[in-house]
Amino acid sequence: MNPADVGRNESPPHRPSPPVNELLGPRLEGPIMCRALLVPQTGVTELVFVRHGQPERPGPNPTRDDLVDPPLGALGHGQAKLTAAALSAQPLAAVYTSNTRRAAGTAAPIAEAHGLEPVVYPELREFEGFRDVPSGERVRDWVPEALMRGLSERFVRERTWDCFPFSEPGAAFRNRVASAVETIAATHRGERVAIVCHGGVVNAYVAHIWDIRADVVFNAAHASISRILGAGDRRAVWVLNDFHHLAAAGDDHVNY
Repeated sequence: MNPADVGRNESPPHRPSPPVNELLGPRLEGPIMCRALLVPQTGVTELVFVRHGQPERPGPNPTRDDLVDPPLGALGHGQAKLTAAALSAQPLAAVYTSNTRRAAGTAAPIAEAHGLEPVVYPELREFEGFRDVPSGERVRDWVPEALMRGLSERFVRERTWDCFPFSEPGAAFRNRVASAVETIAATHRGERVAIVCHGGVVNAYVAHIWDIRADVVFNAAHASISRILGAGDRRAVWVLNDFHHLAAAGDDHVNY
């Protein structure tokens, strides 16, 4: 056999790919990943989003006002204290809150643990569903039950707030949330701040930085913690929907 023909029809022996750090050079993998994903390091801003605790539940036929600004319920106050304890060991430069009672009640123990006064940002309020229903009137008088079921099923499929009439436009909601959060981030470059707000607000900001159509990305538990990092014009999601501090106190403390 001609030696040149040996192995001509055989596959070359498998050679495993070298590790990424060998391809890029010594000790470059860590810094590259840190720069790409903004792993906490000097100069990175950390936005700690906290969804408010569980509010009091409205009755079976609520007015618009009942839906817009309920206070925290007993469980919600307990969840707020657990979240404050979970964040007490990490320095916070500021605590921001929306202007709703359930967010302010959740922010109060967090700020107190750090010797801070909460800063109220009305723009951090929740999506204004059915905001054009006149104050004091019943939502079901404007949106009959059968229509509400249809709208809800559409929302399940599309996950956009534009499914609901008489409400804040989804794009306007996302824009005001992004503007408020970016203002906070610019004010606290390289610092850690808490933003106590609403599930829709956290979702709106995540959808904004990921540039996706859906307004709802995940289901945030009451008093859950999400962390987003920033450096310059870059943003990176670090943690979403952390509720370990609640589960440690019992499964009855985790709800949506």
